[in-house]
Amino acid sequence: GGSLGWEPGEFTDDTQMALLVATSLVERGGLDEADLFDRFRTWAAADPPDVGNQTRAVLGSGLPWDTAAAEHFCRTGRAAGNGSLMRTTPAAIRFSRDGREATMDAARRISALTHGDPSVGEGCAVFHELVRVALDGGDPLAAVPAALESVADEHRERWATVLAPDWTPEQATESNGAVWPTLGQAVWALRHGRDFAEVLR
Repeated sequence: GGSLGWEPGEFTDDTQMALLVATSLVERGGLDEADLFDRFRTWAAADPPDVGNQTRAVLGSGLPWDTAAAEHFCRTGRAAGNGSLMRTTPAAIRFSRDGREATMDAARRISALTHGDPSVGEGCAVFHELVRVALDGGDPLAAVPAALESVADEHRERWATVLAPDWTPEQATESNGAVWPTLGQAVWALRHGRDFAEVLR
């Protein structure tokens, strides 16, 4: 059923952006940041039912793909929404075959198109690595410490906190729309859910 202004069965903005990521990767044969940014901008300009505030500001700025998000972050100091994490699954799947370094690099680059805070890109990079391990038949939870070792030094402690085995969603220090508790809650659910349906809920 529909809720929060959505029609029944209508895709959220996160799913719409994920499909744009997938389409660009397939049609361009890999990561073409200018192409992907252009697709994001065209989509946002068509007035979709929902766009994150930060994503809207960056895509509507008129600035080029390689400076728009960084400029927004410099000006506002706010860029830690979860939007780039929520859309990155197609890229995580596409780059999983290329190894840890390549998939984490792609995650950072795609995130940086709209989210100028580098800590957000590090979270996307951790997510990419956990997906890579899972697709290889490994245990993504066991891979968390190794993924954290590949996080930039200045952001590692913050990510280690929300990905720690004893962290719970009640300990979140940011709102639900921020990137840290979003990934933290996903990993927490994976640790504590009994089956697929429960983890999803």
